[in-house]
Amino acid sequence: MTSNDKWALPLATKLIKKSGKLVTYRKVVEGSYDGETDTSIIGSTTDYAIKALIQKPDIRLIDNNLIKSTSLVLMIASSDITFNIELQDTILIESIGYKVSVINPTYSGEMIAYYELVVNI
Repeated sequence: MTSNDKWALPLATKLIKKSGKLVTYRKVVEGSYDGETDTSIIGSTTDYAIKALIQKPDIRLIDNNLIKSTSLVLMIASSDITFNIELQDTILIESIGYKVSVINPTYSGEMIAYYELVVNI
């Protein structure tokens, strides 16, 4: 841990928790089938309540592929994350499901202070 990590991590957490909106991060683990044993493994869905700062993307970054005019950009403190963020995970904002299309971690030194996610309907 660097000296920047010591102040940047708590600062990112404090700012996002204070000004952020409560959203639901949904992780879905797909089920599988084992042909050798003829058994199925049932998938599971886990929801995590987290705070996120939500904004529209910078118009200069819109490429109509990963970042669209309808996209949202979320900032999530790394201290709130106890799971791996993956592309195509779902984030529920006011009961509307958005898929993660871009993951940008921002480092404060050796550690991630926050994640910037681009999500699309």
